[in-house]
Amino acid sequence: MTITKFYHSCLLIEHLGKTVLIDPGEYILQEKIALSDHISSLDAIGITHEHADHMSPQVIKEILMKFPAVPIFSNTSVKEKLGQEGIVVETQGNEIMTLTTIGHERVFGLPNPPCPNTIFRILDTVLHVGDSLSFPNESARVLALPLQAPWEKGNITEATDKAIAVKPQYIVPIHDYHWKDAFRLGFYQRLGNFFANHNIQFIPLENLASIDIK
Repeated sequence: MTITKFYHSCLLIEHLGKTVLIDPGEYILQEKIALSDHISSLDAIGITHEHADHMSPQVIKEILMKFPAVPIFSNTSVKEKLGQEGIVVETQGNEIMTLTTIGHERVFGLPNPPCPNTIFRILDTVLHVGDSLSFPNESARVLALPLQAPWEKGNITEATDKAIAVKPQYIVPIHDYHWKDAFRLGFYQRLGNFFANHNIQFIPLENLASIDIK
């Protein structure tokens, strides 16, 4: 299995002959990355929720120009918003990914209400939770763990507690775009040491980098 990180929560997962893209958001535009140039094949796109850092209609349209038949999976909220852009979204999973939709945590200090957040289990191997920590403690070989978010449950202590409860074999960090590089890489090292004490391998996956997991 190969996992590539494209900023923040956007991961490309290649496993068992399938390729899945999760959460192509607006930071890809800010970094001026032509995402489709980095993808040679694509079997599914998953979008955890409607917030712009996880869902950029412009990025999705650019991907669909190269892969017009690729199915997109998410919840009814995302389906409605992308439908306004002429993009079709499916709300039922398939053999590649299963979907579990939960309520999103409230954003501190902002008036917008919580939105649905979809948890993806990809090829029964990777659990991608967007930026919510309110997901069931179901086992996963690889957990894409959000490290920072402005939610009621969104600090790094709560993230590590949740990861220990899930007890994955590997952790890939996501949702950390707002951290400065020196701070982020320093925390990666500390998290690696911390999780090693719990027999969990933390993979310090940086932006535009890939990791092979046997």
